[in-house]
Amino acid sequence: MSAPANAWGIDEAAAVLHADAIVWDQHGCLPLRPDEDSVDQLELYRSAGVDAVSINIGFDVTSPLDTFKVTAAFRRGILARPERFLLASTAADVREAKRSGRLAVTFDLEGTEPLDGELALLSPRAPRSATIVALEKGETLSVHELDFGRLRTERPETADVLIAILAAQVRRLSMHLAEALYVPADTRVRRRLLEMTEIYGEGEEVTVPLTQEELASLAGTSRATVNRVLREEEEFGTLRLSRGRSTVTDAAGLRRRAFP
Repeated sequence: MSAPANAWGIDEAAAVLHADAIVWDQHGCLPLRPDEDSVDQLELYRSAGVDAVSINIGFDVTSPLDTFKVTAAFRRGILARPERFLLASTAADVREAKRSGRLAVTFDLEGTEPLDGELALLSPRAPRSATIVALEKGETLSVHELDFGRLRTERPETADVLIAILAAQVRRLSMHLAEALYVPADTRVRRRLLEMTEIYGEGEEVTVPLTQEELASLAGTSRATVNRVLREEEEFGTLRLSRGRSTVTDAAGLRRRAFP
């Protein structure tokens, strides 16, 4: 018998069928936390003869921020294990993974809460009020207005989801407006930097790969203000500065000044 037939306890005909087919699990789950080492659990799929799996990265009770954190961690974990896993974006990637004995991995979402751009779907003829800028290499998926309208017609409960999303959006925008009006720019810089540490990793030290211009845009202030605040924090010993990035070494100390 062939090696696959022996390994899985199947007959030769089934082994031949498996060799010619793509075995794909359309929806698998890992713990929804930003832990890149959790992708090691995907080895169960590979050792069982699965060629490709789509892993859930968020659902209706998952905020966009949490979804970004989980996605970033899973991507790092998969890219750090190229001998076993391949982050797939095309059918050719899946075939290459099978040919090389690796597991092709893609991502999927349940529901719409982890998404952004919902206002464009609800008022498509109105001018866009915001722009999303990718800070790292990524992939954008879109939903056409007509498809979304059909979903709302066929599934009226979608309205409940949209109300929850928009309510969360209003709360977030209200908080940022209050900050812009009443919170000093120095404090806003520290708060945005703390938020970025939550996105880019966990642990005693977290590197935020954003330029001072990008932090200034997030905080609604000038680059000069960001530079001054970061220099102050470096003197306090809460971070290290290098070209195009800041490494936070004492998040607790930074938080004390961000939320005095």
